[in-house]
Amino acid sequence: MWECIDLAVGTPDDIQIRRVIYDLYPKMKCVSPLHHEYITGGRCEGFLFYWNDLDVMISEIKILQDRLNYCINKNFDSRSHGPCISTNFPQGHDMCYGLPISPISSNRILRNFKTNFWNNVKEEILKQNKITVVHFVPKGPMKDDKGIHWLKSFSILEKHIVRSLNHVQFCCYGLLKIVIHHEIKLCIETYDTLCSYHLKTVLFHVLEDIHADFWIPSNIFRCFMICISRLLLYVKKGACPNYFIPDSNLFLKSGFMEKRHRIEERLLKVLKYKPLDLVCMIKPLSMGNILSLVPNASRKFKKLMTLSRVLITVKGHQTTYHECMLSILNIINALQNEKSDIKKAILIYLFLIVMRRAGVILYEKFVLTRIYEYLLSSEAAFSLARYSNASGALYLATLYYCQRKCRHAIKVISGVLAKIPDSILFCISYSNALLKDLAKSSLTVT
Repeated sequence: MWECIDLAVGTPDDIQIRRVIYDLYPKMKCVSPLHHEYITGGRCEGFLFYWNDLDVMISEIKILQDRLNYCINKNFDSRSHGPCISTNFPQGHDMCYGLPISPISSNRILRNFKTNFWNNVKEEILKQNKITVVHFVPKGPMKDDKGIHWLKSFSILEKHIVRSLNHVQFCCYGLLKIVIHHEIKLCIETYDTLCSYHLKTVLFHVLEDIHADFWIPSNIFRCFMICISRLLLYVKKGACPNYFIPDSNLFLKSGFMEKRHRIEERLLKVLKYKPLDLVCMIKPLSMGNILSLVPNASRKFKKLMTLSRVLITVKGHQTTYHECMLSILNIINALQNEKSDIKKAILIYLFLIVMRRAGVILYEKFVLTRIYEYLLSSEAAFSLARYSNASGALYLATLYYCQRKCRHAIKVISGVLAKIPDSILFCISYSNALLKDLAKSSLTVT
């Protein structure tokens, strides 16, 4: 079971790399001291399930006013989802605008909160005394109310707490996500009832009651069943107390009570699971990891594969050329003092995809103005971006094609096709070639 869990949820190395990427990414995108962007939710916690969307909290007064007016860059399927603007295109994306409360008020809340399991989280935040972990987010007007209904958001604090969990506790949380996705989310009658936040809340309540010494690998199935039992209890009562504000019931949302009995039936089915049933459910997820093909790979190779899988999900979007250049300066400054190979590799990749975005903007300027310097600058940017991934190279090929340099375009595309695996056997041979390269002491992940 543990082998499947490591491949489906992640090893401690995998989880740490994912967290580093989603910490560096918003820092490098930050172009103003008044603008703070936080990636929250499953990805920032360290998960990489295919159904995970991207949760972003943006803290900026000017943009917050836009959110209240609800008139900013909307996709055709944009919709209000609680305090978030949600869209499914190009991938699941929830964006929320929030007002940070002062660190003094935030620290006062922390000091008054009693907990048994936070593993020095409270002490570390209080010691820094500079960051706030509580925000106010606008949900929208209440019924028969012209004002704005504000909610307290603890998502930044939750991120710190989840990152303080030991590996067994984190894997238990991952198993809850997997099982509820398959049993509740994929069921047409219950898909819009339970969410990850309910699971996180249940886990936090259980962690308060179960001693840390119980959370060991041999008890992972028991830990999972305790959490499912607690969730079922809350569903039967029709009340799931918010971890930070116990008087707030997380099940008070439209449609939940009407579907409660169906949810109970699904959870009772899960309670009858045997360990083998759980293995069968997570096995397909573990098979999607290329490391399942090379079980004896070195730690360096595993880190490289984890980096590759996560960086694919990172985008280099900036709105203007000026913002792209500010991001690039952030990245160059960070690279100068960075000693970690993993962080260097992430920063270089971010540099390349921001250059790709700059190339798009410059080419658009060329199309509008026909100034040849814009075209040359765009080609230079795409020439760098081609080293980020296959799509980066295709941007350069497209530019050549638009200039009718067809031979150049074909050469770039042929180079991409030569590196794309076309079968499982090719994947294995490609992995073996990488293993040999990484065996050289002079070669780094960067």
